[in-house]
Amino acid sequence: MKGMISTIVVLALFLGVQLAYGKPTQCPSFDTYHVNETFAGPYADLDVNSSPTGKRFKSVIRNSYVKKPNFAGRYRVVSWGCGSNCHVFVLVDTKTGKIINAPGPAALDAEYHVDSALFIIDPPDLIKESGSDLYATEYFFWAESAGEFRPLKSCVNSAQQGTPERSGTSVTE
Repeated sequence: MKGMISTIVVLALFLGVQLAYGKPTQCPSFDTYHVNETFAGPYADLDVNSSPTGKRFKSVIRNSYVKKPNFAGRYRVVSWGCGSNCHVFVLVDTKTGKIINAPGPAALDAEYHVDSALFIIDPPDLIKESGSDLYATEYFFWAESAGEFRPLKSCVNSAQQGTPERSGTSVTE
């Protein structure tokens, strides 16, 4: 009888954990956060006075700003190094020239596409290529109506699980 009660308790605990945690969330995809339109100009001049970051890093931002969107239809991601294994990002609104801080810093890099509002800090494929488990992928989406990045929940990615499936890390424009 005691053995049967122990078995029932163990099964109940196991089922409780399974119900509480459920299956891991699938990682966000660029298609899920698809942006329908890409701004085709006329492109605005850079407004370095639109943010404290713009004022502080105006030379590197000015030298890297290309008047063509590469993120979320109308923004240009500009990045620069901030030391060993450190990258900082800002968005430049190609319609207004205003500078917006992006998530980060990243240890390795970020992945983003012109036709998506998804922004990935330290993408899983780069972490896998690094051979280190010290890095963590972070997912954000650009909420256009609010004018801000919003974090997304953690997920399980095949690249981090060591499976051969890969999605690529190149930035597309």
